[in-house]
Amino acid sequence: MGKKILVLLFSIILCLAVLEVYGLIIEKKEALVQFGLLRYKNSMAKIVNHYDPYLGHKMLPGLNVLVEGHPDYTFTVTTNSLGFKDNIGFRNNNINNDVYAVAIGDSFTWGHGVENNQTWPKVLESFLGKEVVNMGLTYGTSPIQYYRILERYAVSLNPKVVLVGFFSYNDFVDSWYFRQWEQAKVNVSDVVYNNYISLPQDEVENFQNKPLNKKIRLFLKKHSAVFRMYRKFEKSFIKRKTLKIKLKQGWLPLPKNDFYFTQYDYNKSKDEFKYGLELSQEAVLDSQKLCVKKGIRFIVVLMPARSEVYFDYIIKNNKVIDREKAFSNYHKFKKFLELNGIEYIDLFPFLQEKARESEKLYFTDDGHWNVLGNYLVGQYINDYLKSTGK
Repeated sequence: MGKKILVLLFSIILCLAVLEVYGLIIEKKEALVQFGLLRYKNSMAKIVNHYDPYLGHKMLPGLNVLVEGHPDYTFTVTTNSLGFKDNIGFRNNNINNDVYAVAIGDSFTWGHGVENNQTWPKVLESFLGKEVVNMGLTYGTSPIQYYRILERYAVSLNPKVVLVGFFSYNDFVDSWYFRQWEQAKVNVSDVVYNNYISLPQDEVENFQNKPLNKKIRLFLKKHSAVFRMYRKFEKSFIKRKTLKIKLKQGWLPLPKNDFYFTQYDYNKSKDEFKYGLELSQEAVLDSQKLCVKKGIRFIVVLMPARSEVYFDYIIKNNKVIDREKAFSNYHKFKKFLELNGIEYIDLFPFLQEKARESEKLYFTDDGHWNVLGNYLVGQYINDYLKSTGK
């Protein structure tokens, strides 16, 4: 009887070991071949993986990087120091004229997936016939960093207008992550992809205070290929609840879990959303005060996620999603801007109308604006600036 139990245990351990090896082989193969994402991540790492103690991360000047391997796009990123001496680069050419406007924001302003001249700040520049400088940053950028870019770099260019892009889908969370990163005092120079957001959660939080089941999951996620395979299967099963809509330029999948961020009610949500909202509001108020002091027109540009823009398609096919909760980030921040007398451009009604006309404004797999989306946004902001006559 004892021998049978030992044989059984040995067989189980052997099977798990074989599965583990198989899982590691599959993971390596997927990293190399699936959509060429390894090349994509490596090329993006050359752009974003540069530590800055004040900004968290930055681009270096003089970059000329071909970003390839993503199924949606191939694009080139070139950077320029713009005359600043602290080894920072921006996705902008040399400044040849007086600066009319500076655009600050995350990857939507930076122009993820499109060429330099296809980003909305450069489209706006072509419409205005005036210099518009793109000071957008890449992944994991928050309103706290927008303010720091404004304070350290943008105001010195003496622009007449500062446009700060605000992405309600994750800007609050990014503020919380950035503050946690600052407090953690962890060296991020070896983080390849998403910078400080990629820090293991137990480096930012107190691992000892986690419940046992979460400790086990974190351990398995880090050390077991079998567990990661299971999680991948679990996530793919959830993602089957995906609505595919037909647009003029092809199909656009809209996963239900696109609303992961947008369904939170701040009064009841996790700390990162509540605290992130406060941090973001504080940073925007600081930005407004600085611009008023310098005599610069300060405008917040509200940038909706694709799940918000195409919400009518989703709600038509899925009655489960609560409209009020889905837009809670958007409405709360818009109300904050109005209460504080902060000028803003709301892109949501305009982009939603384009979506109703079956325009495809976002990439298929990636959630950023495509070339058409960037063009329409630049055109709309141009029309707004001209119509306000300021």
